[in-house]
Amino acid sequence: MRRGLRKYVVFWLPAIFLLLIPLVISNPYFLHVGVMVMLNCMLAISLMPLLRCGLINAAHASFWAIGAYSSALLVMRLGLNFWLALIGAGLIAAAFAAVIGYLTLRIRGLFFLLVTFSFATFFQLALTYFRSLTGGPDGLVGIPAPPPILWSKIEFAGKVPYYYLMFLLLSGAVFIVYSLWTTKLGRICRAIAENERLVQSVGINPMRYKMLIFCTMTFLAGVAGSFYAHYIRFLGPQDFDVWASIMILIYVQVGGLLNFFGALVGASSLTIITELFKFAEEWQPIFFGGLLIVVTLFAPEGMVGIASRVKERVARTWKKADLEMNQG
Repeated sequence: MRRGLRKYVVFWLPAIFLLLIPLVISNPYFLHVGVMVMLNCMLAISLMPLLRCGLINAAHASFWAIGAYSSALLVMRLGLNFWLALIGAGLIAAAFAAVIGYLTLRIRGLFFLLVTFSFATFFQLALTYFRSLTGGPDGLVGIPAPPPILWSKIEFAGKVPYYYLMFLLLSGAVFIVYSLWTTKLGRICRAIAENERLVQSVGINPMRYKMLIFCTMTFLAGVAGSFYAHYIRFLGPQDFDVWASIMILIYVQVGGLLNFFGALVGASSLTIITELFKFAEEWQPIFFGGLLIVVTLFAPEGMVGIASRVKERVARTWKKADLEMNQG
């Protein structure tokens, strides 16, 4: 009962807090930061299952870019409605993932990291040189804002509609990832990370499950890309370089890879830190790279794990003090 109540509180309290923010904060900048926090949380939560499967994906930002450019081109070139392009962008990103996964998911660890790193580098070059399709270094400009939702009169003219749309997308992503990770699929993926040969020896095809989780998570990254394109309304290759993928990896690792909420905590905390120290943007790669090294070496459980450890230590201290008081 207590465990169920705790799960209820952990899920719903942050959701209620996020829903109330636009009601008490009207400053467009703070709402923009809130949107970017939730966007990065969606990217991080969609990468976490891949890392837990032993797939160190250094091209996650590339699938984010595929979703962004696909959505923008579907709307601008083909005249597709944004709400259809939103789903279409996710499906196109998943289709790319299926092709790449078929060629690469048989390898893992450092080799998979190198292959995805190479793909990320190649894809950024493709964005730069295919000017007729992507706009090249100048990027795509004039991407239209989303139209009103069906019969509603809500127009995407300010930050608040974007904020609530991003909240819905993040909520859906968290629900999908949590649902998958607490079912048979999640258990099999964790087992694959521990010993893939042992999983294969009991009649389970690891490739099938890795492909399923890879395509599902890249679908979510593609949907996040679609939102980003029509929110920022400009796309350039520099937004989706290898460093963007590394930052998503840092979000997950610093937050806590072994805890479901670690990716959310890491993404939200580091996005806010990035905004606070935007005046020192050229030093951020050094800072975050050093942070990743320190966390990996000295606190591999991440921020969530450290918080749990501190909580347990405080509880033991209070319990010990209470026993000493009773004995005295």
